[in-house]
Amino acid sequence: MKGTEIEATISQYYILQILSKQIRGEDAGLERVPCPEGLFVYLLQQAEACMDVTRLSWYATFFLQLLGWLRGNSVGGFRPGDVAFDLGGMLNLSIRKMKNRQQFEVHPGLISVPPGPTPMHVRSRVLRVIRRALHADPAFYMVVARSQDPVKVAAGADRSAVILTRQLRVMSRDFAVSLPAGAMIASHSWREMAAVACYQARYDSLRMTEQGFWQNMATMFSAYIKPYLSIFPFSPWLAELFDFLKAGG
Repeated sequence: MKGTEIEATISQYYILQILSKQIRGEDAGLERVPCPEGLFVYLLQQAEACMDVTRLSWYATFFLQLLGWLRGNSVGGFRPGDVAFDLGGMLNLSIRKMKNRQQFEVHPGLISVPPGPTPMHVRSRVLRVIRRALHADPAFYMVVARSQDPVKVAAGADRSAVILTRQLRVMSRDFAVSLPAGAMIASHSWREMAAVACYQARYDSLRMTEQGFWQNMATMFSAYIKPYLSIFPFSPWLAELFDFLKAGG
């Protein structure tokens, strides 16, 4: 349904839902607000210096989620062999869990992320972290699936986003205290963050739509970009991370 009054009613209802959850002491409204650019920079710096295999696995998993614009359940749906580098240095991901794409369970969606053009390019640095994690634990990206109760998941209670958000907040606690009031840190925020950053960088909308597995460009813009254009500034770090989405790039 369309129309100014209908959109206003939906927005008001959403706000009331958030307020009711806050009154009950629940997290609300955190999963759809882009994280600050500085969070990515902080995690990358921490990951590059990390020697602990478990923490490195989480850092690399967050980067897979950001690179693939993935929801939590897509990360929780990884199976052994779903993350690999090919001989050309391309990072390849098989996506088996995707909203409104049940066919992916049989025929996975594929994401390919090219290496950066120089060793110090932001994407090159991120891919090095992922390579280190693969070397330390060839199935590191199963860390979310390992954290879930398989019985509950089989029954439909997928808590991947909750697990990712909780771990993200734990590992960014020192950084979070420096954030201004109102800044959000949550797992689904990577998806909005990537989409808005690429739009601000004027990257190709069709490539962006394909990267996020949206059915159409309008959904990407109306639900993931438009609400945050006024609050998320141009990000040079994310622009470099996703510069393979440039038109003609």
